[in-house]
Amino acid sequence: MNSRLFISLQEKEKLYHAELVRYGVDLRIAAKAAKILAFGNSNELLSFEEKKLVTDACKLWVENRNRRLTK
Repeated sequence: MNSRLFISLQEKEKLYHAELVRYGVDLRIAAKAAKILAFGNSNELLSFEEKKLVTDACKLWVENRNRRLTK
């Protein structure tokens, strides 16, 4: 059986937000980045500021996640 799990836009946003905050991203930045990530637009449709915000948030997430995993 090949079933696909449907996750609403709001649920995706909550998941992204929780994960970003869990690994040290500021609440406000995480909220903005989560909204952008959940919507799923391609990079071409994002403004420079949106791209930078998401990139910075994700870089911080990766750094902090890797730091915790290597302890």
